[in-house]
Amino acid sequence: MAEYFKNNKSKRLEIRMTPEEAQNLEECAELMHVHRTDVLNMGVRLVRERLSASGRKKAVEESFAMRVEQAANLARQIASIQLALFHALYEKPTQSKAEYADAFAALNDMTTDLKSDLRALTDDIFARKRAEILSLQIDGGGNMKS
Repeated sequence: MAEYFKNNKSKRLEIRMTPEEAQNLEECAELMHVHRTDVLNMGVRLVRERLSASGRKKAVEESFAMRVEQAANLARQIASIQLALFHALYEKPTQSKAEYADAFAALNDMTTDLKSDLRALTDDIFARKRAEILSLQIDGGGNMKS
């Protein structure tokens, strides 16, 4: 008896429906062998699941955008180092081949870690996009379902 009071449904809701909507609700209830309230509750749960899924999708999209921005920043840092080296070499055109080789080795050392980070980020970005594309579903009308 205590269980009855614990799960007591005390809230009421009156809704307006067109005759067609009321008929659809009735048919769903009959086909599933449940009450109309149960059909409505199932619909609410489906909507909540979809909203939760779209919330997750938004978080994934924001994370993806952040990773793309990180990759762009790394690429800018690499370009900035390369440009600085180019200017340094241009200002001293009398340097020997050994000095140029040393300067390029220094550039390589400075950018190796950045390039590795950039490669890892772009691999992650492509993997995420591929997973997103593979997870898309197409319904019978040719439309994408989320």
